[in-house]
Amino acid sequence: MSFAPCPFPPLELFDREHSVLSTLAKKPAAAPGATARKLFPKAWFGARLLRRVTIKRDLLHGRVWTEKELDQAAERGNFPYRPSDLFLNMYADVLTCLSRRPLAGNVSPALLGTSGTIPLSIVSTIPDIMRHYYDTIVLAEKEVFLVTNYWQPSDSVKAVSQALKDLSVRVGKRGGDKIVVKIMWDRGAFEQLIRNHAFVSEETWVGLDLPANSEVPNLSLEVINFHKPLLGTFHQKALVVDRKVALLNSNNIQDRPNVEMMVHLEGPVVDSIYDVLLLSWNEKFTPVLPCVTLPAVYPDPKSGIEFPYTFADANPFLETIDVTKAAKAARRLLSRQYQDVLNDEPATEEHPIRNWFRRGSGDFDSSTQTPPPSSGVAGGFASLVTGLVQKMREEKAAAGGGGANESSPLVFGEKAKGPAFGSSSDTTVVGGDGSASSTPAAVPPIAVVTEDGTTAAEEGTSSLAARRNQDDLALSMEDNVKSTTGPESPSFLTPSAPASPGATDPERPPVARDDSRLSNLSIKSSARLAALSKALNAGALAKVEATIDDESLIDDFKPHMIHKAHKPFPIAMVNRGPHGSPGHQDIRVAQDAAWLAGFRYANDNVFIQTPTLNAKPIVRAIIEACTSGGRNKTGLEVTLFLDLGFNDKGESIPWQGGTNEEVVLRLYDALRPLKKEHNLNVYWYTGKDQMKPLNAVHKTRNCHVKFMSIDHQCAIVGNGNQDTQSWFHSQECNILIDSAQIVLDWEDQLRTNQSTHTYGKVDTDGIWRDPKTKEPLQPPQSISCFTAISAMNSSLQPYRHPARRTLAVRLDLALQRIPKRRPLERPAAVLVRFTNTMFTASSTTFVLQAGGVNVTAVFLSPNTPNDLTRQSLPYSYLTVTTASNDGKAHAVSLYSDIDANWVSPTNTSVVNWSTGTQPGNGSSTIIRHEAELTTQTAFAESNEMANNGQVVYATANTTGTTWQTGAGSTLRATFAATGILPNTQDAAFRAIGVNTPAFGFASALGTLSAGGAPSVAVTYVVGHYRDPAVHLQKQATSTVSADYAGLAALATRQVYSGLEITIGRTSATEYNTSDILAWTKEIATSDYISTVDVNYPVSWFFAYANPKMIRYIIEPVLQYTAKGLYQFPYVLHDLGKILTSNSKTGDMMVLAYAHAKLAATNDLIKQYYPTLLGWAAELASQTLYPASQVSTDDFAGAASNYTSLALKGLCGIQAMAKMAALVGETADAANYSSIAKSYAKTIQQQGLSKDGSHWKVTYQSDDSSWISAYNLFPDQALGLDLYPSSLYTAMGKFYPTVKQPYGVPLDSRGTTTKSDWALMTAAMHLNAPATRDAFVSGVLKYQEGAMDFRPFPDRYDSLAGGSNLRHWKRPIPQ
Repeated sequence: MSFAPCPFPPLELFDREHSVLSTLAKKPAAAPGATARKLFPKAWFGARLLRRVTIKRDLLHGRVWTEKELDQAAERGNFPYRPSDLFLNMYADVLTCLSRRPLAGNVSPALLGTSGTIPLSIVSTIPDIMRHYYDTIVLAEKEVFLVTNYWQPSDSVKAVSQALKDLSVRVGKRGGDKIVVKIMWDRGAFEQLIRNHAFVSEETWVGLDLPANSEVPNLSLEVINFHKPLLGTFHQKALVVDRKVALLNSNNIQDRPNVEMMVHLEGPVVDSIYDVLLLSWNEKFTPVLPCVTLPAVYPDPKSGIEFPYTFADANPFLETIDVTKAAKAARRLLSRQYQDVLNDEPATEEHPIRNWFRRGSGDFDSSTQTPPPSSGVAGGFASLVTGLVQKMREEKAAAGGGGANESSPLVFGEKAKGPAFGSSSDTTVVGGDGSASSTPAAVPPIAVVTEDGTTAAEEGTSSLAARRNQDDLALSMEDNVKSTTGPESPSFLTPSAPASPGATDPERPPVARDDSRLSNLSIKSSARLAALSKALNAGALAKVEATIDDESLIDDFKPHMIHKAHKPFPIAMVNRGPHGSPGHQDIRVAQDAAWLAGFRYANDNVFIQTPTLNAKPIVRAIIEACTSGGRNKTGLEVTLFLDLGFNDKGESIPWQGGTNEEVVLRLYDALRPLKKEHNLNVYWYTGKDQMKPLNAVHKTRNCHVKFMSIDHQCAIVGNGNQDTQSWFHSQECNILIDSAQIVLDWEDQLRTNQSTHTYGKVDTDGIWRDPKTKEPLQPPQSISCFTAISAMNSSLQPYRHPARRTLAVRLDLALQRIPKRRPLERPAAVLVRFTNTMFTASSTTFVLQAGGVNVTAVFLSPNTPNDLTRQSLPYSYLTVTTASNDGKAHAVSLYSDIDANWVSPTNTSVVNWSTGTQPGNGSSTIIRHEAELTTQTAFAESNEMANNGQVVYATANTTGTTWQTGAGSTLRATFAATGILPNTQDAAFRAIGVNTPAFGFASALGTLSAGGAPSVAVTYVVGHYRDPAVHLQKQATSTVSADYAGLAALATRQVYSGLEITIGRTSATEYNTSDILAWTKEIATSDYISTVDVNYPVSWFFAYANPKMIRYIIEPVLQYTAKGLYQFPYVLHDLGKILTSNSKTGDMMVLAYAHAKLAATNDLIKQYYPTLLGWAAELASQTLYPASQVSTDDFAGAASNYTSLALKGLCGIQAMAKMAALVGETADAANYSSIAKSYAKTIQQQGLSKDGSHWKVTYQSDDSSWISAYNLFPDQALGLDLYPSSLYTAMGKFYPTVKQPYGVPLDSRGTTTKSDWALMTAAMHLNAPATRDAFVSGVLKYQEGAMDFRPFPDRYDSLAGGSNLRHWKRPIPQ
């Protein structure tokens, strides 16, 4: 497989001095945007265009990186050590994007690959995260840089404002320079049409609850409002303080009922995020940022300098979190006890720990004092911390009157976790004496935080593998740290509340809080659940009470994850910049590349939590991962935690991709036929206190976390959702990390802070059901926007005929509408849901759920190759049945219509119509609508539709059947209101575009039984018939039946959809039953009929289905030639256009012999022998050295000495020899047999590669060229005996070496392939599975990949998967 050279940008681009940050350090007054454009100018247009194609190809279809290339990727990152291969493979994919545009990662390339530590992660409601924002902002010494998408007046905004006010007070007390504060948001403003970055006035920001300059005299505040019209949303959320710490979070600065995620980062990665913020600001800073000109806080990872990173209670930014304060107090207590022992003093419990949780209480300073050993304390250090946190909560609750805590649960235990999501485990608890125990007996615990703040691995857990293989984790200090965190979480109280006692430190002003809202273990369980529910309901319009019945399930709730001490690990910035223009093509960015790479390089599993998931690339990536991903390429486990109902109205807008529910249904529908649905695990977000998913449309709660982990080793976390907006348009900031320790911590924290894995599992039909009652969730009734199916149908419209058919069901006096592009005229119809789809070669069955009724609709187009009378009928059938699905009786009526576009696609055409009855089977009658053009033209068409003939729409005239003709809107509204039609006809014949006429039926089915028995079936028949249909004349044109292309997998339908069978007349009233002809039409690519290179593959289909059909297909061309209507010695191209090509001549010769051999009759040969003999003579003169001409694949261009043409002609010559022998023309047989043998030898010498492995494109091509030798198929299929089996064996070994993701190309000149020729070549190698599958699997992958919505194109790109715009829905068997 060949790829563009130099996949990575040059190393010079990754020099740390070659960054926006480093350049601004020298010129701090410069604008970052202008600086970036100067540093990273656009490449030449041609180079960008080339990389645009190759990068997208590589991102979508992958490439295999060599060890050397991974090493080169590692060189382009400032990593502390060589990252894992998984990380490097993903990072390599990201780097390719920079080769086209250095800022494709929205960060200076030198800062793309970096490192850092993560001492804290928060998974909780917004108040917890805003509390940490406060704690971080008030510690600022020089500058604060905050960016967000939404800035909405709220408690969250008040938290930031109070932090700025308190910071200003702090600066005033200590003296010194003003602190510079930069804030950026996206609030949308008219002026952004001219200037994307609009400065916000003080008057405006004060109105949004930011403090006025007079309120913060020691701060210098500047605000920008950024949006890139139309769609380029600034969706980034981050905070950087003093280039020391960065917070990257999922939440906006607003109050919403969301569970969110925030990570606290330190190390060189802070400068990377800082660089992203500089680029985002774009404009000059006034005043300049003071930290820009200062040296980096953190040393270069490759410098060898050790930086004293701090964790837990030693980290000043984490000091206010309860568990870190408890750890400090524990060390202080241990130190006191240790001194007592040294001084030989008796142990006492009168130690000064009562106020350890208050600020300024003289806590033990772990950074300066040496902690004592813990051996003298029962239960050890971990148990002591647990007890101190418990005591803190008891005292706070007592001081506040025993109010309920809105924090994490107060029983300090953690449910042990296994290595995978969704697994069950035993619960570890802490006894009243502080000792840890579990049932069953605990396995050796994992690494713990020791008394001196370092980490140590306890017995039996020295490796990651050991950690992953533990089924249960004993309660260690780390576990206590995890399970007891959260200050007053998840509530952050307003600044107006009274300050906490003991808040006297002027350097760290306290955050005001209401201690009465904290609880302790003595509160009864119902109060504890109520407290948790109240906290999780923060910001919700509709409050939800706790429903969980096993209260122990909330014991492991841990909003704050205090990570154990670790060294810096590799991190990559995987961002995307804003893309304002409409269209969903912009995936050549670091974010999208990393997400796709995660699926591609995963060996075992991928986990995603996101509020929305519908972007086309991620949907396809999930399907490919489940079916062919993983270590063995047989599929890997993909787990999705998704929100139910989140932003459904927005996601249902056309082209957005649909709601989560609709996408999940599509995913399972795609996987089920492949028996891979077990690889996909979908869960609806379920609150920690809930037992069933919460639907966000009810304005209750959501989970807004954006997270992806791969193989428990790498993870991506940050701002980006998995929806179309984030994938293609919004500016996002994310990090890709390479640390199994942190990834496992995150997975554990996400699992334990929700009940999703316990109660949210969706069945493999895409439906959530109650585990006990098996009842599905009640569907929400408030959604009234387009559905995902509507969006899909809208995108299909450029490839669809305007003809419309409507099907609706009226259930219990309420209309249930089958989703279509245009709404049915009715008040508040409820959309029907597709639940199953089944396909055969002749039918498509849809099963739909309409409230309490299942609707089964079967579309049938009969394929009867041995019954030509039935096959010639131009009719298609729709049969509908209904049945109750909820154990209740229902009154049901059906409605269906077609509109006048079935007559013509031209809205100005005038149509007329009538309605009548005719006899049916037995005593039954049929009611039928007929419509036709008022002015008809035979043998002419518009948009591939005949300009003559009649359209028929009919059904059985049974009791309860009513009808109406007239404006479609009138018919549908009448049925919606009454359930019947008035049996009236609109006599105002008119143009189609004027109140578009429709022809409808209504069927009252009565009351369905509660037991689920199906209703009487209702069948609708639609067809288009013409007489006369075809007439042969010089340069004739004709039409065939209406355009009816089947679905991709049903190649048989595509054959029949472009095939029409006719019978000749002997007079105006009599038919010639021996004059049967079959006509193919080259749909989409031209208006031609009986195109020889379409007839050729079609005839091979009938070689299996009914060989007699071969005669009917090829005889129109034989007749036309025999009548002297065509004067050239070679075969015409079609019956509507004439081109010169020996290819068509060879086709006709081969097919004539195929008919004789397979149908066991020589009649055709005898009748047309002179014509065949003339064509054979032409082949003999032209085949050996073909003149410059196009081949069957005319899009490849003309050339002389085409090897493929020579092989086709050779088969035609040998076919003539065989036919001559069949009819006793021995001289001709001997002559052409001799010619064929001689030519075969010469063609082999000229056209075969020297090693005999493959045929060359032309005789003059070198051996590096090659072709798919499908033109030799007749040699094997018809036993022409031109070449030995050894030659085919050699060819079979060659083809797999040139296979692309979607099959083997036609030849070495490009990546285009054709499915008909590919499968014909595969048929030549049925006994060589590797060769056969090289072709078959590629075509199958293309078909299943749903690369576009067109009926299966027979010409497409074997590398990228895209189809040719014209070669689709043609009657060519795949």
